[in-house]
Amino acid sequence: LWDAKKNQGDPLALGLSSNPQKIHKAAGTRAIDIVISAVSKHSLARRSNANNSLTFVIMSNDLGNPAPLGLIAFGMTTMMLMYVEMGWCETDFEASIAGTAMALGGCGQVLVAIFEMIKGSSFSFAVFGSYGFFWIGWAIVYIERNRKDSYFQDASYSDGNTLWFTQWGVLTSCFFVVTWRKNPALIIIFFFLMITFYLLAIANAQDSTGIRKTAGYFGFVTACGAFYTGVAELINEEFGRHVLPGLRPVYRPQRVELTSDAVLNLT
Repeated sequence: LWDAKKNQGDPLALGLSSNPQKIHKAAGTRAIDIVISAVSKHSLARRSNANNSLTFVIMSNDLGNPAPLGLIAFGMTTMMLMYVEMGWCETDFEASIAGTAMALGGCGQVLVAIFEMIKGSSFSFAVFGSYGFFWIGWAIVYIERNRKDSYFQDASYSDGNTLWFTQWGVLTSCFFVVTWRKNPALIIIFFFLMITFYLLAIANAQDSTGIRKTAGYFGFVTACGAFYTGVAELINEEFGRHVLPGLRPVYRPQRVELTSDAVLNLT
């Protein structure tokens, strides 16, 4: 087995004997887990060579990292809305927020979600897809309510909004649990976002301006965290090392050096 990055771009190749017993031994659960983990970001081809041995060939097809765009889109859009919630600007500013929510926060994150699915990241697909459509939905509702001929212009659904914020809080709580295996930056982002949704639900239920403003501050911290994480990923990727802190994985799987002998000796 050799590393493409260390051998002038050659593909990784692993030769396994075609003997059924040896294949069974080499392709045990542990071996397969390690091989699949190693090639999750590459295309895998299998062939038999002249010596009747089975060869796995890993061809590099790495895509760019779409996550920074999703994080920046979420952070920028959330930050704009929190300006209103914190009382830093006029409520009419929500008209500009609706446009950004539809384009950057909505379509931008949905696009990122699609590319994350192509890369094989179910978590990122679910997160960016969920919050992307959240912003698209928010923008549609805002535009509809502000139409002169809208049937919902004067509609009041306080209980519905409370439940709506609560269910987004529950979903974010589930995402928060998953981030315990990610990195500190994501843990902080989802913690503050979870608190933001629950505070907005409480503020809506009690019609409390003070609690809503507090939720705005929590949301602002969330937005800043998302923006920082997106920029940090770009900078760290460009420099090839952790220049900005907070992105080192909390959970690091056991690393095994893959050699032909090591794989054949796995049971």
